Amino acid sequence: VYNGALFCGALPVTALEPDARTREILHDWGVRTIGDLLRLPRAETIARLGEGARPLWERASGRRRRVLRLERPREIFL
Repeated sequence: VYNGALFCGALPVTALEPDARTREILHDWGVRTIGDLLRLPRAETIARLGEGARPLWERASGRRRRVLRLERPREIFL
C-alpha cells in the first residue's frame, strides 16, 4: 500500500502547486510540507479550503490515478 506521507512527506507543499489563496492559507496554518498536509483530517481540510483542494490532497496522498500512456518515438531517418 502506497503511503504518500512516507514517500514525499518531506517535500514542500508548494511542490503540489496550490493556487495562491490555498498556498497562503496553508502557510498561515503552519503547513510547510506534504507530510504536514497529510496529517490534517482530509474531509475537514477540503471543507475549509474548498473543493479545489481535493485534487491537491489526492496528489499529496498518491490516491489520484493517472493512466500511463506509452508513446513510441518517431523514427527519423537522415
